[in-house]
Amino acid sequence: MAWQFREGRMNVAGEGVNAGTLGLSDVFLKPLYHKIARQLEQQRVEGNAGNGAVRVVLSGKQSVIRISITPGVVYDVAALERLVAGAVEDALKKSHELIKREVKKQLGSSIPLPEDLF
Repeated sequence: MAWQFREGRMNVAGEGVNAGTLGLSDVFLKPLYHKIARQLEQQRVEGNAGNGAVRVVLSGKQSVIRISITPGVVYDVAALERLVAGAVEDALKKSHELIKREVKKQLGSSIPLPEDLF
């Protein structure tokens, strides 16, 4: 799921942080979240599996940009499925870390992010 700001909530991978519980107004947060979203859209993370046999590139907003598969792994469908799943999981993990870093950079360390954000 893409990262986005909607109705006072920052949604990341299906999770949300209610702006009201942080004690911050939407007037301050909404433009900040939009700025972060624009920055994340320009960034890329790459996940891989099988020593690079399958690579998945995501935008910082978790949109799939590209999937690359080495021809030699195409013939074993079950193995390929596992490799694709592993590469996607690796890319998502990296994108979660990227999002956390960008949000923390914009909000500063004075506003703690929930540990279970992802």
